[in-house]
Amino acid sequence: MDEMPRSFLRCLARDPEAMKRFAALPEGVKEQQLARARGARSRAELEALVREL
Repeated sequence: MDEMPRSFLRCLARDPEAMKRFAALPEGVKEQQLARARGARSRAELEALVREL
């Protein structure tokens, strides 16, 4: 898995349940979520991505 964007990691850190759900995802799905996080243009987009987990 590529390095996790720091802003995405900070959003995950604020939501321990989302972090657990992310950790439980299959590697391919994690990569898809990380690609979405890298493409996010705002903190609000990242927070929405974390809420979707």
